[in-house]
Amino acid sequence: MGACCENLCKGCPCCIACNRCCKTPEIPEYVNMEYVSMNEEDPSKPRIKVMSYNFLVYHHATINSFPWATGDMLWFDRRSKMILNEIRTSSPDILCCQEVDKHETYVKGLTALGYKVVYYPKPDGTGEGGIVAFKNDNFDLIEQHYLSMNDGTTNKDYQRNHIATICIIRNKQYDYILCVTNTHLFYLGSRDDIRTFQAAYLLHKLTEIKDRLGNIDGFIIGADLNAYPTSNCLKFLMSGESNAGNIYRGNNVETLKEIVKPYTNSLAFTSAYEQYHVMNAGGKWADGLTVDQRASRHLR
Repeated sequence: MGACCENLCKGCPCCIACNRCCKTPEIPEYVNMEYVSMNEEDPSKPRIKVMSYNFLVYHHATINSFPWATGDMLWFDRRSKMILNEIRTSSPDILCCQEVDKHETYVKGLTALGYKVVYYPKPDGTGEGGIVAFKNDNFDLIEQHYLSMNDGTTNKDYQRNHIATICIIRNKQYDYILCVTNTHLFYLGSRDDIRTFQAAYLLHKLTEIKDRLGNIDGFIIGADLNAYPTSNCLKFLMSGESNAGNIYRGNNVETLKEIVKPYTNSLAFTSAYEQYHVMNAGGKWADGLTVDQRASRHLR
């Protein structure tokens, strides 16, 4: 064992940043999570469990991004085993995963758990992508689609290499058809206009699928939206508005309206965790701070 490995086992910062360790870390026991039920009012209806999970891409799992974490916590082998353990224990029927890198590990692990896995990479060559997975025993795959958000506009400022994975699946027992979409929208808090464009383009393409097939019983979006409950992006997704420009209020409004002008939409979504939002309608959290105040306090 070299000096670098010896130092890492003692907590060497330079080695921790590399996320490598000569020892196999212990995998902690699974911690049971609380899940949200969407149809408690009629338990006789067919029920499915949907999980959306951001895996945290490897190049973001660094000591600089997470200074409170030790190197073994950030190590890919440890985290990937914990993620697969949680999925195995939770046993969702449908799974939407963001920030998936080293995807062969997850495709192999999910396949062993009985899932059909559809993976698409982002077009930026980083090795990061998204997954839609569903239980083979419960669903058949009818269609799968790759959507690049870059195709939605010629405006370079709005081309951020984001994608969506779309799967049309049929339930084997009840014969209903679902359109399942996984996506990860732009992260920067001040650019809700980019997220709103991405949401508008996605709903435009989903509306095209709905109009073409005509027999889809339900639409599911499992995503990391990077959006506050009061954001324009979420408002549009849940509004049923035909055009995002009708409700958008924010930065670059005229540019956004021009980009989304050709898009159509006939879908309105319900948030699966709306009742758990801790921000009120006035844009304040439970502690009374605004979004900007809370972010400022956190950075200090």
